[in-house]
Amino acid sequence: MGNLQDQLVHACQLTVLTCIDFRLHGAWNLNRCLQELFGSNVSFDLLTMPGACYRLAREGQQMSVPEDSCLCNEGVTEEAALEPEDRCSVVLSDLSLSISLHQPESLLLIQHENCGRYQADHEFASLADERRVLMSDLKLAAGILQERFPRLRILGYVARIDLAMASTIGLDQVFNSTNPTTR
Repeated sequence: MGNLQDQLVHACQLTVLTCIDFRLHGAWNLNRCLQELFGSNVSFDLLTMPGACYRLAREGQQMSVPEDSCLCNEGVTEEAALEPEDRCSVVLSDLSLSISLHQPESLLLIQHENCGRYQADHEFASLADERRVLMSDLKLAAGILQERFPRLRILGYVARIDLAMASTIGLDQVFNSTNPTTR
């Protein structure tokens, strides 16, 4: 029997960052969708935040967080009490913890149509306008994360929402950084 550190080592395939929106986690079932994309035995850490990539895309470019920082150990308990750059730090810290503990091969970023976090700041003229902003933020967040976690493949998706049914009806892949270390 190995030491305690050896016993704590366990890995998953993915770390997933997505929105808190119930339409992504209810009847549509994110787990079932990930099984269809990555196989029935897919394992993943799930991190949820309002707007998913919103904070990283909007606030992540102006800050740098030391790789070993972990705000969760500094008594941060309520995100709402934090300044915007600190909220971004929490996202990066949580992702860093997931990645260091569970050594995923890929980081999956999922945005979705009709996101309340985005609609609080934008009046979209059309679904196409909204999707352009979502995809742009996905790419900005992916660039920040690729720089911080160069060994990871990063995949970006936008989930389609059926407003009448209040549920997700599918995922559209925006990008796949298949060879992240040469990017």
